[in-house]
Amino acid sequence: MRQLTVLLVEDNPRDVRLTQRAFKQAGLPHDLRVVRDGDEALAYLHHEGANKEAGTAPRPDVTFFDLNPPPMGGMSYSGR
Repeated sequence: MRQLTVLLVEDNPRDVRLTQRAFKQAGLPHDLRVVRDGDEALAYLHHEGANKEAGTAPRPDVTFFDLNPPPMGGMSYSGR
């Protein structure tokens, strides 16, 4: 099975550990990339800011979002 690249947008370290444990227990080969909020997620996807030097960072196969990542909430976010 091919390794999945997973982007996790989560600001709570306990939820990050929970996600890591779930992937490990499921036995899914994965590369988990964690960012703390929506702005960092956009920067990761656009290879901006701290991610600029990682221009070859893999595109995620799947992205999991915290419903209320700071500074934008997922339930009310309407895009930019």
